[in-house]
Amino acid sequence: MRPVEFIIKEGDEHLTSHSGLALIGALMERMKLEERINAVALPGCREPKIPHSDIVRAMIGLLCMGKPDYDAIEAFRDVPFFRYSLGIEQCPSSPTLRQRLDVVQGAFDRIVREESARLIRKNGARYWNGIHRQGQSGGLGYRRQSFRQFQDEEGGGVADLQRS
Repeated sequence: MRPVEFIIKEGDEHLTSHSGLALIGALMERMKLEERINAVALPGCREPKIPHSDIVRAMIGLLCMGKPDYDAIEAFRDVPFFRYSLGIEQCPSSPTLRQRLDVVQGAFDRIVREESARLIRKNGARYWNGIHRQGQSGGLGYRRQSFRQFQDEEGGGVADLQRS
């Protein structure tokens, strides 16, 4: 499921503090995360009812809201904005989220790192350079931003934001 594209206009509606999830969903849509993660075969989970990508998207959404606990998903399972903004077809329950991520045991780590690095290389550098040119640090304390590519021990490319 693709995340819903939100058009933001001026209005008197109540805004949720979790509205940043729409941006997170839009960024995840630019990655090949779904197809790569769903292609991973996990032991005891050959044809899951909830795709691996929905599990990962849900956990990323929780982490982006500062909620690293699996049980936090219960408050968002029936919230359409959470599912629509992140492109989740089926929102997992807390036990499903916990059990699947226990089975994963790092199997998705390399994929998430590589796709994150690809996203930054493709889109992020121009935003960071724009901040630098405007003389703003964006609250990150970076005087000069540069992205470099390096090889991790497994040979996968990972973007590294250097502080100088």
